[in-house]
Amino acid sequence: MAKVGPTVLTGRPALALKTTVGAGYLGSVGAIREATDLVRTELGIGDEAAAETVPDDIVDVSQAE
Repeated sequence: MAKVGPTVLTGRPALALKTTVGAGYLGSVGAIREATDLVRTELGIGDEAAAETVPDDIVDVSQAE
């Protein structure tokens, strides 16, 4: 789960966001290879099973009480 403002992300969208933040940090400190490895591992790039999964919905809780 990741929260961006009033929006709550779950599943693959949340994972993608967290992976992007982590890869951005690694890239900023010069660890480019580690950043690309992180993205490939976390997002299942090159993994046939990951391509078949259906992402979860994005839930906007800005109107929730």
